Amino acid sequence: MSINKVILLGHIGDIPKTTHFDNGQISKVRLATNSTYTNQQNEKVTETEWHTLVFRGKYSVAAEKYFTKGMKISVEGSLRTREYELNNEKKYITEVLVSSFTFEDSAPNAS
Repeated sequence: MSINKVILLGHIGDIPKTTHFDNGQISKVRLATNSTYTNQQNEKVTETEWHTLVFRGKYSVAAEKYFTKGMKISVEGSLRTREYELNNEKKYITEVLVSSFTFEDSAPNAS
């Protein structure tokens, strides 16, 4: 048995970039998560990780309509690693395919 599940809580880094297709759309946005620890000099250190989120279907529509930079959200999804070539060099990117999300700030107006 194997499980591929990720849960993240963080802040949106920018407005989503949406690509429209004949049969739907996909939106991508970066999410910042922070972790804090105390180093050996007793100083508080905060480290930020950036995650690429991929939204499909109705979640893509909602992301495109409501997401703003700095908004706090939580997401659940699975990890996907893709391979591509740039200047004859293999590159890899890991993304979170979002299966659900929640607005952690007050919900936006559906106007």
